[in-house]
Amino acid sequence: MSISRGKALVQMILNQDVSKNRDLTNPDNLSINQCSNGENKENPSIVFFESEECIPKINWNLAQLTPAQNIVIEECSVAASAWSETIINSNTSPQDFSNREPNDIFNGSTENLSTGSDEGSNFEPGSDNLGCSESESSDNNDTGDDLAEDQHGTINTDDRGGNENASSNTEKSEDQGTRDIVPLKKRKMSREQRFQNKRLRMLGQCYNGLQKDPSEGNYKLTNIAARKMGPTCSSRVCKNSKVFFCPSFHENDRKLLFDSFWKTLTWDMKRTYLSSLVDYVPSKRMKENSRRKGTLIYYLKKGTQKLRVCKKMFLSTLNVNEWIVREYSKKLHGITEAEENVLHPRRNRHSNDQRRITMQTFLEELPKMPSHYCRSSTSKLYLEPTFQSKAELYREYQRYCATKNENSCSQQLFNEEIKKQKIGIFRPRKDQCDVCISHKLGNIDEDTYQKHQASKIAARNSKENDKGRCQTEPKKILVITADVQAVKLAPMLKASAIYYKTKLCVHNYTIYNLFNSEVTCHLWDETQGGLEANMFATMLSDYLQNHLLNEPDTKEFIIYSDGCGYQNKNATVANALLKFAIDNHVTVYQKYFEKGHSQMEVDSVHSTIERRLKNRDIYLPTDYIAVCKEARNRNPYNVKYMKYTDFRDYSKVKYYSSIRPGRKPGDPQVNQVHCFMYSPEGIINYKLQYKDEWQVLPTRSHLDQYEVTQLYDTKQNIKQDKFNHLQHLKQVLDQQFWEYYDNLPHA
Repeated sequence: MSISRGKALVQMILNQDVSKNRDLTNPDNLSINQCSNGENKENPSIVFFESEECIPKINWNLAQLTPAQNIVIEECSVAASAWSETIINSNTSPQDFSNREPNDIFNGSTENLSTGSDEGSNFEPGSDNLGCSESESSDNNDTGDDLAEDQHGTINTDDRGGNENASSNTEKSEDQGTRDIVPLKKRKMSREQRFQNKRLRMLGQCYNGLQKDPSEGNYKLTNIAARKMGPTCSSRVCKNSKVFFCPSFHENDRKLLFDSFWKTLTWDMKRTYLSSLVDYVPSKRMKENSRRKGTLIYYLKKGTQKLRVCKKMFLSTLNVNEWIVREYSKKLHGITEAEENVLHPRRNRHSNDQRRITMQTFLEELPKMPSHYCRSSTSKLYLEPTFQSKAELYREYQRYCATKNENSCSQQLFNEEIKKQKIGIFRPRKDQCDVCISHKLGNIDEDTYQKHQASKIAARNSKENDKGRCQTEPKKILVITADVQAVKLAPMLKASAIYYKTKLCVHNYTIYNLFNSEVTCHLWDETQGGLEANMFATMLSDYLQNHLLNEPDTKEFIIYSDGCGYQNKNATVANALLKFAIDNHVTVYQKYFEKGHSQMEVDSVHSTIERRLKNRDIYLPTDYIAVCKEARNRNPYNVKYMKYTDFRDYSKVKYYSSIRPGRKPGDPQVNQVHCFMYSPEGIINYKLQYKDEWQVLPTRSHLDQYEVTQLYDTKQNIKQDKFNHLQHLKQVLDQQFWEYYDNLPHA
């Protein structure tokens, strides 16, 4: 029975307004003479269930039911007994129900009902001391998860591990009792079930836990038994010792400590309590190469006294594991990293075995590449885009181990190794702004953040204004946005053989016309050219020149892009645009978005192409031509496949040797410029902010006649290793594609 339906039922049973529920509170319908404790017959709205057999048999008057009552009546006859189990088995007096709201009964702690008092409880409804983190979706993320796991400890394993009520990989339906069996998956547990299990687990009571079946590989619902206090210390050494006071604690004293620890403390309180009862004493005399660095001393409290006991007495009384006590003590007392290995002898159990070596070999064999968007700000290497998640990568690792007839490491160790080697699955696009995130964390002052926001808004407003101008004067003004798509690969197939081989890189430089939404995609692979400033200067100049041939009256060319240095903001591209302005007597503006906020229309083109690439095989780099053309049905994209003979060398054009707006230390840098203007007179003006006035670049110009020559004479060689890998990949390709890969130039 769901919580919402149960709340509705409690609302009706505990409703103090008898006049609104005459049929419900009628003694004949509720059988109060059978269900009540006999002390509250004068007030029939208070019902106390003494046993499961005394559950009320309600005869509903369908004509007078409210909508909430209609929801409950569907399953009341079957689910009421299961729902009221907590109330029936408790020792709560009727007054406890009459003085509480129905929502408090559900949201509050059922354990408080069993004690008959709310005093001293840390689990009030809505409190933060419930032992649950904000991410309630995973029980394993709790701070005190380790306290509830007994597989690493030695205390009470028989009481908790041998429960006869353990169930299979099914859960009884709440709506139909034991009649129907519903399959259970870990991710399918309701939020109410997880929340209730967390609280019961924190209180040391019986709860439904999910355990993974090693044979079947799925999760089974298991009834975890309640925590029980272990046996007392019976050692003769402690009995005759003047240091240990184990005999001073009688069963009642131990029971009081056990109950106060498990029934009144949250996970954070438990951690603090354990840490306060354990002292760490460094070793005074240590042998050479000894791993033992110190000793843990255990105490228990008797009244206001803190008496030392042996480790067995301490762990048995509180029913906790030794390793978690050591963990809390380490954090509290600041044990060094060397001592940490002593306290966790199993932590590095796979450090030198064959499994870890095989895992490292697998990761080394995977082809990697640097980030295309943030090379200067990250040292990570990213896998080629053949894996969609770490789980998929781990499954491939398991298959890799199976082919070698070796055992695989756990997924936790696998993820740790990925992090250690600084390997990323996805190449970041830097959509999140560093300044905005730093401000949210309080690392940047308000003035800097406000300037950043003002610059972001100014750039977007400038683009909208220019877009409006080109709509009114399309033949005089051209406004475009330009960007490079993430690196593509060829071949790209759903075959495991490509996971371990490097492939050809394919690039796409896209230009979007804001007037008519026309798109031009410039495609080329690494044998035709790399990612140098000359490539972008060539493609941008050619696009502007072709537009000028079709629209000779155009006098202003406005280019919006991000501030990527090697792509848009460098002296080579600036000199190429200045040459175009001088040769054609036009004005060219190059404007940049604020860092972290470079969303523009051309991004939608790349997103559309990515969707078209899903579940599509790529055999040759030229296959991307068809993908780009088919990406948009109406007004398809124009595609130009660039060859090495198309690229020109603009690095020899030296109108300006530098585009830095300053000369001495402390002057503005290139990355602070937001606008450049290239005039037909051969002058470059700049703006640091959109609201500023145009200023002349302080660098001396050289207005000479510069000849632009072809950049490459032949195709570019690829590395020998990549060529060998591509030859191995031919086994998953049709023979009609073999000739292309056989003729690739290589060193």
